[in-house]
Amino acid sequence: MLWTIAFAGCAGAAYSFTAALENPAVGVHLGEPLVIALLSNWLTASYVLCGLYAWWRRPDSRFGALMVAAGFVNFISTLSWTTNDLTFTLGQMFDLLPPVLFLHVFLAFPSGRLTRPSERVLVMGAYVAAVVLQVIRMAFGGFGPHNLLEV
Repeated sequence: MLWTIAFAGCAGAAYSFTAALENPAVGVHLGEPLVIALLSNWLTASYVLCGLYAWWRRPDSRFGALMVAAGFVNFISTLSWTTNDLTFTLGQMFDLLPPVLFLHVFLAFPSGRLTRPSERVLVMGAYVAAVVLQVIRMAFGGFGPHNLLEV
């Protein structure tokens, strides 16, 4: 199972790399496409592969699985670099989620669990802001012609 997840993570990183280089909007809005593609791949692949290693070494800890989730969410957020309406909308919905998951990973180190109530409140609020408020914001428009949530 770990090899399948590793392959899926690397395939996701390769897809993001290709999408960043092929979409002219990435260069206009985000900066140099090659740099953006390399940074995104670095985040996706490193979190997935290092998370798998941590999961393999300590299967009872949630930390490795949390790192793998952070890597895949980073990949999902790059789906907004496509021109397909469905994948663009999905990627844009989760565009603000990777930093929240990175925060969750760092606060949950080393056990993979948030131990303090203040940490739980902070992370839960960040998840709500990143997903729910982003979807509401998308409904008001301004994300381009591929946004399926615009009313």
